[in-house]
Amino acid sequence: MYFLRFTNTPYEDLERGTSIHASDDGNHQILDGLCGYYLESDNLEDAIDEVKNQEWQFSFVGKPVIFEGKVSSEDNLVPDGDLFYPYKIVKILE
Repeated sequence: MYFLRFTNTPYEDLERGTSIHASDDGNHQILDGLCGYYLESDNLEDAIDEVKNQEWQFSFVGKPVIFEGKVSSEDNLVPDGDLFYPYKIVKILE
């Protein structure tokens, strides 16, 4: 499965494998997985096209990076996007 994440630290994200769910009340939660977006594509070429042909809510955060991974068991904790376990980085886009 392919996932999109906007980041300027993709290798650090891959190694860490967690994200922080920030809350307005200061009770931040460490999530088991990376926040991003599930891509419906079956191959890397289609995944790249999917990334380039859509507007993404958090694109201002960093470079678009495509990861291979699987959906996290905590996916329901992310209201805007998806939570995934990253296996590897397959493409860093500019």
